[in-house]
Amino acid sequence: MNGLVDLLAADAVAYSDGGGKVPAALAPIRGADKVARLFLGLAKRAPAGVEVRPARVNGQPGWVTLFRGQVFNVTTLDVVDGRVASVFVVRNPDKLARVGAVTDRP
Repeated sequence: MNGLVDLLAADAVAYSDGGGKVPAALAPIRGADKVARLFLGLAKRAPAGVEVRPARVNGQPGWVTLFRGQVFNVTTLDVVDGRVASVFVVRNPDKLARVGAVTDRP
């Protein structure tokens, strides 16, 4: 937990977009401690077979999470002064439909 908190700005914020179609936080998660707990909790509950691929997302660092070969979410990090200030997680299936073609490229 401490290692993850150290990567985050003290006032880090995590946003998620489920588009009302899949589970996602309804309000932003604020503070390094809460953001770290969120991601540790998600990691603990991840089903076997989840694959995380590092990626540049709109020019920013992030990753694509796949489950059973399908894009499950796309996460983007906004880094300020060497710490993660914002995390954006897109789970909205309408938005993720465009990502498959990109993740299939070598």
